[in-house]
Amino acid sequence: MGLLLTNWVNLSESGASRLSQELAAALTETLQVRASAGMARDVYLASSLPRDCLARPSCIKSLHQRVGTDRLYLLTVVRIAQLTRVDISRVDGLAGTVRPVAVVSVDKPETQRAQFRALAASIVPGASARPKPMAVASPQKLVVKYVREPRGRHITTGVWLAGSIAVAAGASAVVTGLFANDLYKDLERAGCKDNPCDRVPELRDDRETLRRLTITTDVLIGVSLTSAVVAGYLYWTSSSPGRERSEMRVGFVGDGRSIGVGLGGSF
Repeated sequence: MGLLLTNWVNLSESGASRLSQELAAALTETLQVRASAGMARDVYLASSLPRDCLARPSCIKSLHQRVGTDRLYLLTVVRIAQLTRVDISRVDGLAGTVRPVAVVSVDKPETQRAQFRALAASIVPGASARPKPMAVASPQKLVVKYVREPRGRHITTGVWLAGSIAVAAGASAVVTGLFANDLYKDLERAGCKDNPCDRVPELRDDRETLRRLTITTDVLIGVSLTSAVVAGYLYWTSSSPGRERSEMRVGFVGDGRSIGVGLGGSF
């Protein structure tokens, strides 16, 4: 909605403008409207409207269209001694008429907005009241402590991994060892124990295969033994004394419009 200041008497232009801004702010805070205030003179100049626009229905319609708000109100401010009177009229853009709505009188400049808020419903009848901010209790803190109990030696992930490697490497060493043993016996039966049998290509290839199997078996045995030692060490050092972890703090905070939950501590 728009508020246009048309006339002011016995007070400065800046004072009248400031009062119209206070009225717009009070309406926005109290009702579910977004009010803004301005000078009618500025609209006349920007839109090339005549100064006697309010006396012409067609010009009133143009004024309402130029401002571009759902509701348009005109303000006349008169200062009488310590009392300031605000005459408020509403513009009917369809009919091209202006009709009085309310007369508001305020006495203390420092309480003008509060007085406007109290009279907001009578100034803009039919507008819904803005919900009041939700009351939120003072922030509270919930403290949760977690105590870890002492734990003896146990199988950890590292123990599982090292143990699995030891078992797999050991099993592979057994398989390659059996193959190497069978091949060695075959070469021994072929008479190659004392004679290298290099003249027979098939036997020469078997001797090379035997050599590779022997090396592979030795490597697998080494891997298996090393992994077993690592698994044993990890299992031996897996015990841990109990200790109390840091506090976890849960805070509930709010600003009147929303509530938030804050977490802090070690997780």
